[in-house]
Amino acid sequence: MVKTTAQIQGMMCRMCEAKVREALEKGLPDAKKIVVSYRKGTAVVYRSEPVPLTLLQELLASSGYEVMASTEEEDSGRHFIFW
Repeated sequence: MVKTTAQIQGMMCRMCEAKVREALEKGLPDAKKIVVSYRKGTAVVYRSEPVPLTLLQELLASSGYEVMASTEEEDSGRHFIFW
């Protein structure tokens, strides 16, 4: 699983979050999980392969948001907390 984090400019509220999430869900139907935060200015997409920056920019431009950068990292999906 690959975690792609996009830095998004222009999100100001929860409605913006919903618009970004909707655009990503529509454009990336194979995504396992999408987490959007207007407070952090990010969208995190989990899927089997990285999402190219140009694709993120294309998907969100029509909704009025600008993707400034993106990063990818492998995510094993296993998160443990040891006491």
